[in-house]
This record gives sequence, structure tokens and C-alpha cells, in this order.
Amino acid sequence: MNTKLKHNKNSQTLELSAGVDLHDEHFNVHTIDQYEKKCDSRKIPTNEKEIRNYFEPYRDQNITVAVEIGNPTFWFCDILEDMGIKTFIVNTLEYNRTSNSKKKNDNRDAKNLAFDLKRKNLPKMPVFKPGHIQKELRSLIIHRNQYIKDRVRTTNRTHSFLRGRGIKVKKRSLRDSLKYWEGLFAQLKDEKDSDFVMAKVRLYHQDFKLFMDHIKVIENRIYQIIKAHYLSTFNRLLTVPGIGFIIACSLIALVGDWKRFKSAKKFAAYLGVTPATRITGGKKLKGHGLITKEGSPLVRSYLIQGGLCIIRSVNQKAKPLQTWYENIRIKKGWKKARVALVRKVCEVIFAMIRNETEYDHSLLIKNSKPVL
Repeated sequence: MNTKLKHNKNSQTLELSAGVDLHDEHFNVHTIDQYEKKCDSRKIPTNEKEIRNYFEPYRDQNITVAVEIGNPTFWFCDILEDMGIKTFIVNTLEYNRTSNSKKKNDNRDAKNLAFDLKRKNLPKMPVFKPGHIQKELRSLIIHRNQYIKDRVRTTNRTHSFLRGRGIKVKKRSLRDSLKYWEGLFAQLKDEKDSDFVMAKVRLYHQDFKLFMDHIKVIENRIYQIIKAHYLSTFNRLLTVPGIGFIIACSLIALVGDWKRFKSAKKFAAYLGVTPATRITGGKKLKGHGLITKEGSPLVRSYLIQGGLCIIRSVNQKAKPLQTWYENIRIKKGWKKARVALVRKVCEVIFAMIRNETEYDHSLLIKNSKPVL
């Protein structure tokens, strides 16, 4: 128990700030009061029992705990919030005091967090902490992507093995269709050393089927969660050209509370598709104009793929967005135009969710300019 806190007569009126340097095995905590006087500093094992035992005396105190984002951070904050203790999750990319410090150790990092929390020197916005349902949805989407990568590796290895033996097959067919594999086995019967080749390819085929089964199970679970909790938002997102099942689910999982964004610009910035500004002395520095690449790289890559689908689409609903893309492509090239298209789609999505409406391409036609 924190004896200094226990024997302080005015402890009920203090505003306490605590910094936590969190690791898998242990965490360092440093607590100060409103006068920046140290209340406690120690090292504690990272398990739920020890966390609850240490913070129990703080249940009735006005205390806020600052902790940097990391793998166990959400779990740690869930425990504290269950005890009624406020938390502030710090974005490490925006807060570099701990990483750039010349004298760095765990205790000093915790102390810096506590003082910066008290002095309001931390990033203005804490990291958004998703709820339990959203965390499961995020985990499923990441897990699915890992299996997609494993499936692609399997088909690449199969293709490489067959090409090494002079057997020509279409790589894309191996990725897309289980029936193609069955036809491939019939083709391999007439090849030299067919028993060895067939045995090798069957092993790859088993891996491929296993990954396909895992992906199907995960997608079914994702759909169950969406249907139970986010069906209206999901259906709205599907009306946007280029937005399919996985992109819609990824946006729902990543964004969480859409109301926390004040504008479409802030929403696009959260997804990392807005240009970075790097100017000093009136001169543009290297990297000026590139996108910030903040937020989830996975969701951003999905949105880029969705933008490509819009460009290639023959659907009339995609026509205004294609016109937008063409105007920018002519001026600035296809790379910048594609990113600008994604940013435009993000603005459209934000307006749809805010106004609770579906995609209406006629509204975009009114404001669009003809191709130059």
C-alpha cells in the first residue's frame, strides 16, 4: 500500500497524476500530486492481481494514469477503468520525450509521463480505446490478413516449384480457385517424376485449403458481429463504389465512434491519407506533400485497393469519382490522383455516416467539374 498517500491528511482533495512505463514482465509507476510533489515511485509485476492491489488505495482519489500505447496497454487500462481510475493513452509517435531522452530508464520514463500529464505537455488527444466488440473485430481482421498472406506465400511457392521443373501454370489461378488445383493434378500425371511432383504439390494444396477454411471461419465470425452490432453502418458503406465487405468491416473496426471526428478532414487525417506539411523559412523540405501515413496501414492499403476498383469500374455511380480522379491525374499524375481519390472517398463516407444517408452520386455530379 502507498503509505505516503495513506498518511496524507489532505489526500482526498489532491489531484494526482501517475505515469506508467508498461512492460510484459513489470511496470514502473511514478505518482505526483497537484504541487508536483512525489507521492510514490516503484516497480510492480505486470499481472492483474498486483495491478489491482497497488491501485486499490487510489479508487476514491482524483487520479489520472498516463501510459504509452503498446501491446498490453488496452488490457492494463481496462483493469484500471474497471476500478474507476481514469487513464490517458499516449500516442508514442506524437510523444518522443521517452525515446529521445539521453538518460533513459524505466523509472525516468514513468516520471516524465507523470510530470508531462500534470503540465499538459502530452499530445492533446489520447489514443482511442476500442470496446470489447471492436477489439475482437480488429483482431479478426488482422488475423484474416495474416492467413491471406500465408495463402499467397503457398501459391507462390507452388508456382516457383512447378516453374523450376518447366511446368507452366497461371499463378493467379492457383490463388483464386480450388477447382484449378484439381485440374492441375490431372495435368501433373503425365510429367516426369510425377509421383514426387504430385506429392509435393498435394502438400501445398493441403496448406492452401487449410488457409481457405480459416479465412472462411473468420469471415463468418466477422459478419456475425457486424450483423449484431453495426448492420446499418455496414449497409451504408456498401453503397459506396469500391467499398466491399472487408473494407467496410475494417473501417467499422478501426473508427469505432464516428462522432469523435469533428470534420471530414480530421477523419481523413486519422486514416493517414492527408498530405504532410514540411516548410521552414518559406522553403519546402524533403517529404513535403507526402501523405502522413498515420493510422492503420492495413486499412489504408484496403482503401487504396478500393480506389483502384473505382477507377476501373463501369458502374455509373462511380462516374463522378472517376471524373474527380481524371482532373487531378492530368495535373499531378496518377500517383497523387489515386491518393486524392481515396481522400475524397473518405470525405464522402464521413458525410454519409454523419447524415445517416446512403451514397448518392447525383450530389457529386452537381459539384463535379468536367474533365479538362
